[in-house]
Amino acid sequence: MIKGCVVGLGNRGRSVLKDVLLNLDGLEIVSVCDVYEDRMQEGEKIVSEAGGKAEGFLDYKKALSVEGVEAVFIFSDWSSH
Repeated sequence: MIKGCVVGLGNRGRSVLKDVLLNLDGLEIVSVCDVYEDRMQEGEKIVSEAGGKAEGFLDYKKALSVEGVEAVFIFSDWSSH
């Protein structure tokens, strides 16, 4: 099982998390992160509703430091590209 982290939970990040990542066999989302607390909490809720448990963070460095994280999915806003 690969443990993953999702950074960026705007429209695109939430959509991909819910519709793609949580449906992949062999992938467990263990942390989520966004600079906006309500988005971070929504990410935690989406993972929880899918039967998982993800720790939420406002700081990406903390999200990446969760034990076992092997894959990172980044969905940043257009201005940060």
